[in-house]
Parts: sequence; C-alpha cells; structure tokens
Amino acid sequence: MERVFERSRADFISKVMANMGIGLFITFMSAYFTYSSEWLLSFIFSSPIVFLALMFGEIGLVVYLTRRLEKMSFAQARIGFFAYAVINGLTLSVIFL
Repeated sequence: MERVFERSRADFISKVMANMGIGLFITFMSAYFTYSSEWLLSFIFSSPIVFLALMFGEIGLVVYLTRRLEKMSFAQARIGFFAYAVINGLTLSVIFL
C-alpha cells in the first residue's frame, strides 16, 4: 500500500514539474517574442501606463487565481497559469534590453 502511495505521489510531482516547465518555457517565449518585435516592445515600454497596467494585471491575476483555485477545474487553473506566464514574459522582456 505504501508503494502505491509513493508512486502516485511521484507521478503527481512529475506532472506538477512538467506544468511548471511548460510555464517557464511560455514565459521565455513571450519575453523573447516581445524583445524581437519592435512594435510590441515600443507599445509596452513607450508609456508607463501600459507597463504598469501589465504589472498590476499580473498581480490581479495572481489574486484572482488564488481566491478561485478551489472552485476552478484543472483546465481553468492551467489556462490561468499559462496566461500568467505570458503576462510575466511581457513584463520580464526588459531583461533582454
């Protein structure tokens, strides 16, 4: 019985790590695409309002996901996490500058 528990826990942890890796890759691709696109880069960083809206939107999404997590389905939580990864990539694209 304990081996079944250990195996299921290991499977769960490996799925969580896979989703985290996908999220990290999405963040990287979003940041790199923003860095590569002159239009998108100038749109985000030409006005502090747009950049601040992205930052506060990112924090707002975290608060929303945290409060609604137990009521969400797995697919909704995953989509929210990947949306967070995209927004995070947009705000972190400044690292490439």
